Amino acid sequence: MARATTMLLVLVSCAVFATAVYAECTNTKVYTFEFFEHLTNDKLAFSPSSQQNGLTGNGYIYDNPCRKTYDPNSELYGFTGGLFVYFTATQVEEISTIYFNDIGEKGGTFADAEIHLRGVWNLGADGKDLPVQELSIVGGTQGLAGAYGTVHYTQVAEDVFLVQGKIFIDVLESSTVGHIAQVTSL
Repeated sequence: MARATTMLLVLVSCAVFATAVYAECTNTKVYTFEFFEHLTNDKLAFSPSSQQNGLTGNGYIYDNPCRKTYDPNSELYGFTGGLFVYFTATQVEEISTIYFNDIGEKGGTFADAEIHLRGVWNLGADGKDLPVQELSIVGGTQGLAGAYGTVHYTQVAEDVFLVQGKIFIDVLESSTVGHIAQVTSL
């Protein structure tokens, strides 16, 4: 019994030590963005052979332009593409990607990068989008690899949403990478 307790304490100590060293060796970068997503027609991608309430199980795909302003002819910031599937008459599971053009600093963090989103999109009893929504950032690519955070949607017109996001990325500090290698090799 004493041996098992000792082994457990050693493992817990290693985990605490590794967490403390890791916390000291990372820096979190925070980025914010804002654009207007102009909705286009969703396309039915699949439908089950039997439906319980008319929409449940239907899956749709979309590819919407994201612009600098409310004006549909303003600068193109990128695209939002994805898939949503009805699981009730008033809720859909949303899986999407925001593809950024080279916005901000040319060749910078957002250059041809993507963030991946996931969450539940809510609809009113009339089947229309609720005016305020939120999705989670669950990853990214290029300069946004390892991204997490949230994206907030506010409907500003029948077919336009103001999209505001806050992205967090944990970055290893280059001077401490050796310490992490030592800890992970225990």
